[in-house]
Amino acid sequence: GREPIPRLDDLLAAWPEVKFNLDVKAVAAAEPLAEAVRRTGTRDRVCLASFSAVRLALVKRLVGPGVCTSLPTRAVAALRLASYSPRALARVRPAGDCVQIPVTFRGRSLCDPRLVAAAHARGLQVHVWTLDTEAEIDAALALGVDGVMTDQPETLKAVLTRRGCWTGG
Repeated sequence: GREPIPRLDDLLAAWPEVKFNLDVKAVAAAEPLAEAVRRTGTRDRVCLASFSAVRLALVKRLVGPGVCTSLPTRAVAALRLASYSPRALARVRPAGDCVQIPVTFRGRSLCDPRLVAAAHARGLQVHVWTLDTEAEIDAALALGVDGVMTDQPETLKAVLTRRGCWTGG
């Protein structure tokens, strides 16, 4: 294409009302990402995510205290297991602010009412990915999820508008 790829700084500055989910895919990305967040003063508008607990801890340390983070994979698995036992759930001390998961994993339901309730009981939001149809989005919202990641933003907007939840332009 002919359009330049925007820099993270530019995106954060262009949409001051938007919250960004930033997935750290490589250790080398941690410092530039943290610097962009610090430079733009947007720590309160980003949520850091990574499949790697090491990458997530690194970028969280670089950005500084108070930044939103998702739970790394092992912590999500621990929460999922603990969701079956109130006693075990009471011992869960998540080091993060949200659970970001696919609705299904290897053909099995991962996001269900039990997990959503367990996450909410521990003060965690639940964000699901990647939902692209109205039916998928409606089903996830019916479970009580707090966020939806999609490759079809117009479809998500249509569902949220229909439900009276859309507050954007």
